[in-house]
Amino acid sequence: MASGLSTDEVEKRREAFGENLLTRKRPQSPFSVALRQFRNPIALLLAAAAVAAFAFGEYLDFAAILVVMLINAGIGFVTELKGVRSMEALE
Repeated sequence: MASGLSTDEVEKRREAFGENLLTRKRPQSPFSVALRQFRNPIALLLAAAAVAAFAFGEYLDFAAILVVMLINAGIGFVTELKGVRSMEALE
């Protein structure tokens, strides 16, 4: 019964792919995670719609779009922050 790679195979793979190590990154701040929520295509589309609604005097629509943007950003922030913290813990 085989129990892993041979020493020669390990050396070949190390030469081809490098060490099996994660690169260390600086921990991400909650502020940077929150800011990133407003730089995705959906947030940009909602922002454009909000500007258009405001320009046409549709203030109720403008407010509704802003609420949707905040809900979208809130859900994205919580989800991404949990993922970032999980990845940091695995390092």
